[in-house]
Amino acid sequence: AEYMGFFLMVKWVQVFAFLFVQTQCMLPINISSFPMLQDNILGKVTEFIGKGLVANSFPKGDTGCAAALKDLMMNPMGTNQSVNFVMYSGKGFNDLGNFLACQKSSESKYFMLGFVVLQIYIRIGTCLPIECTAEDMDSFRPSIANFLKSIVQAPLTPNDIIIYDVERENQVMGHKGTGYIVFWMITGVLLFLYLVGTILDSYNYLTPVSCEKNSFLKAMQCFSAVRNFKGFFTTQNRVDPNLEVLNGIRVLSMGWVILGHCYSTQLDQPVLNFLPFFSNIMTKYWFSYIKTATVSVDVFFFLAGFLSSLGIYGTLKDPKNRTVGKILILYLHRYLRLLPILLATFLIFNYVIPTIKNEPFIRTIKTWKENCDEHWPWTFLYVANFQSDPGHVCLGWTWYLMIDMQLFVLTPFILMPFFYSFSLGLILLGGYSLITTIITAILYSYYDLHTSMVKGQTADYYGVYYNKPYTRCLTYFLGIFLFLLYQQYKRKDNEVSFAPFSKLAAFVKGNAWVKYVSYIVGLGLLHITVHLIYFFDKYPNDWGQALATLYELSFRPLFIVGLILIIYPTLIDNGAFVLSILGHALFNPLGKLTYGVYMFHLVMMVLFAGYTLNSYYVNTSYIWHWCFTIWFVTTLLSFVVTLVFESPAIQALKIYLERLRKPGAKEISQESNNTLEREKQNLGKSSQ
Repeated sequence: AEYMGFFLMVKWVQVFAFLFVQTQCMLPINISSFPMLQDNILGKVTEFIGKGLVANSFPKGDTGCAAALKDLMMNPMGTNQSVNFVMYSGKGFNDLGNFLACQKSSESKYFMLGFVVLQIYIRIGTCLPIECTAEDMDSFRPSIANFLKSIVQAPLTPNDIIIYDVERENQVMGHKGTGYIVFWMITGVLLFLYLVGTILDSYNYLTPVSCEKNSFLKAMQCFSAVRNFKGFFTTQNRVDPNLEVLNGIRVLSMGWVILGHCYSTQLDQPVLNFLPFFSNIMTKYWFSYIKTATVSVDVFFFLAGFLSSLGIYGTLKDPKNRTVGKILILYLHRYLRLLPILLATFLIFNYVIPTIKNEPFIRTIKTWKENCDEHWPWTFLYVANFQSDPGHVCLGWTWYLMIDMQLFVLTPFILMPFFYSFSLGLILLGGYSLITTIITAILYSYYDLHTSMVKGQTADYYGVYYNKPYTRCLTYFLGIFLFLLYQQYKRKDNEVSFAPFSKLAAFVKGNAWVKYVSYIVGLGLLHITVHLIYFFDKYPNDWGQALATLYELSFRPLFIVGLILIIYPTLIDNGAFVLSILGHALFNPLGKLTYGVYMFHLVMMVLFAGYTLNSYYVNTSYIWHWCFTIWFVTTLLSFVVTLVFESPAIQALKIYLERLRKPGAKEISQESNNTLEREKQNLGKSSQ
């Protein structure tokens, strides 16, 4: 098994085929992109060749995989199996070879071999004799791990070596289980209800009068395509038109998230030139926008802090709502509000996509599905970011939702002191911010984390730092702070006042030059925080751990402060120009789709990767086209899922919560009675 494992390893570095085809054992391999590996690989191969890679070195046996591989070595171009092996196997790292040709052959079987080194998934497609099985491949893992460990000088174990029979894995994953049936049953029921609700609405059965008298008709309002379409394309904020400026920020930040993932996911694709490509662009000035794409998630935390405070503060203004029961209703509303899209993503990703024939990349799909089968409760309880192994999280990219929900739970208690003493509330908010800053600094220094991508991020960066609420809540608190500035500008006479905030709003609104200075300083902060990473990567050894920690502590909140300086004048009716851009009507419907786009864009990336049958070369133009395609497809998918799953759920949730808030109030208020009476009269006139 050790010799056969090495035999396969030699193939991975494009040596084996040429050993028997060319008489002088030439090694025409292109590993110039691996300078730190080149000497080790050539040295190990030469050493092993010197010891003799001959047939009698293999285990005894005349049948099965061992005999087939022995024949392959003795007759390198003399059998169909050996020809298939040479012609259809990959010729180097990340080369899938010719998958379809190997699969069509009745004498060969396609195996995917891979391992992870330097956080990069390296793989090669191998066309082996039909006699070889997954069990045979498993026996080769220890020798392959030992060989690789000596080459890459990294801690590798047999479990780190991935070898699987692609056809067999596809057959197993192609089974349509209960979850697949449940998804299509739910979808079918919702579409049927949509049809019924739309027909009833088209024939004027869903009037306010009839819906108040008939619970079934009121429920059918939730499934009217006409009403949901109108609600979706409403292009003005009912609370304050100035809040439309947030839609542009939301949409642009979502595009930034997708752009970052379009680049990062290339490391998991069969890209032949990923090392020369990324080593070339890593230190480019413009690439700072890609490396700092993670700050776009902090923009969403900032928006969540503002909008959550806006809703919760409005509820808590009434002293009767400052009870445990009312706060629990807020939590329930938030949970149910997020559930439809999260559930749809879970069902599609875990039960629908695996049934699609994913070809060479089926093992990736299988691993992610196994994570969801075992750990889905963590995700639906919004605590998955505290799992001990981040690699086993179900729907791993939902760590943002986990933190968002965890911070939402804290928000009522953060806002409560402001109803009694605004100064005390600010002091406490500042204390919370200081505590989270100290925690972040301690973790970053203790685990010796690196800001520079050239130095590389360790597993600790994601496991103990990146996806934890106590390292992310500072930008959320800045969102709360902006809301407090906004609230003091909009406050009514009976609400608690804070004179400095009111004077600040009057000063900014009363002096045009202040607005322009705010724009300039804000844009300057955005530029500096984004591009400072360029110098960290260009001169990675010139920055000590102290400066790296200081940068990590400051660049996210400073970026958000720059954003606040740009949008604050707009929120106080003094930023018509910014509102005309970021508050454009087009951003309103697109902004409503950002949650769905966030949830589905990585699903689509995984799905498209599943249909990748050949290795390819990547360039900047390709990635940008790929990025636009992902954005366009996920926007359409999000639109469909939002209308089918989310919109009816939101309407039903409103009806349910209205009843919770008015227990025992079946009788309609006098004002509602008058409204209904007027509608009856209008209907009578219309019929006449």
